[in-house]
Amino acid sequence: MLEFYEDEIAGDYFQPISSTWFWHPTYAPVRKTERFKQVARGLGLVAYWYERGWPAQCRAVGSNDFTCE
Repeated sequence: MLEFYEDEIAGDYFQPISSTWFWHPTYAPVRKTERFKQVARGLGLVAYWYERGWPAQCRAVGSNDFTCE
């Protein structure tokens, strides 16, 4: 499920609209993985969340980590 996003990171090309699937209920198990964390960091989402606020499904854990449901 994350290959598309990993390819976007590798190609240094990200369309924010493509991340809307992250919040679909079927992605709940994916959001709990380390792989999702890597993708979220690679896309710059985590830095954005620390600055602007966290999505309802995620929260910061300390100053360098996060968890999602």
